[in-house]
Amino acid sequence: MAILQGDLRVGEANSTMWHTRFRQAGLPWYLAAVFIIPLSAILTGLLSDAAGRAVGIELPQAPLVGLALGLVPYFMVVRRLALSQFRGRMRARGLPLVFPMRLEVGPGGIVCDCGGVYQRAEWSCVTEVFQAKRYWVFLAQSTPIYAPIRMFADKAAERTFLEEALNYMSAPAQARSAKARAVAAALDAA
Repeated sequence: MAILQGDLRVGEANSTMWHTRFRQAGLPWYLAAVFIIPLSAILTGLLSDAAGRAVGIELPQAPLVGLALGLVPYFMVVRRLALSQFRGRMRARGLPLVFPMRLEVGPGGIVCDCGGVYQRAEWSCVTEVFQAKRYWVFLAQSTPIYAPIRMFADKAAERTFLEEALNYMSAPAQARSAKARAVAAALDAA
């Protein structure tokens, strides 16, 4: 049995959820259709008009500039601000912001205890393990179970954990877990 444990901060894996979602379903085109296209059209129209008036010329790249100016603040500021506000609301209500986490890999499956909330998945349900940002993500019937890489004592502990998990996973799940297999194989080569 391999065990990983440490503290998990509320919202810590939030940005990793997008990587997990993209891996499962691909690019969410509907978000572009519903939000980005209309907003960028409005923004670029205003920008191209203002820029054209300011310099006295037409700017054919204005739509791209407008799109960039709309997306950069969102990814750089808005998501971080939303997470900060979420944590602030929890703090104001006296709720904890850090939870002890324990992730066990054994013959019966993978078990995650995060602050007393348990997730358990039998190996037949685990479809793959992949790295997304600073996490190893075990997908169990499309439900992600996150293993923060920072909780491993060292690279050897990370490789051992992955090797044990891969040994329990089905052959198709192992085949879908190419990076995890490569990391575990580095242990065998060492």
